[in-house]
Amino acid sequence: MTDVHQAQQRLDGTKAALLGLELQICKEENNISLLLGRNPGSISRGPADLLLPDPHEILPASRLSCWNIGPIFRQQRRR
Repeated sequence: MTDVHQAQQRLDGTKAALLGLELQICKEENNISLLLGRNPGSISRGPADLLLPDPHEILPASRLSCWNIGPIFRQQRRR
């Protein structure tokens, strides 16, 4: 078997694996959308989607001071 033939076989295998992974991602995105109460569909992956929610909006002040996590989120909001 020549190197070119072997490389072509690897490329074909990788393309097939990629199709399977893309299908799996699509299914998982649909599942996530349903869990979030949305219609099935893709999930956006922009930089804004990676930001964590502000804990001051979702946790009582007593929890924030106990865990001392407020400064982490204030730094994130500045970026």
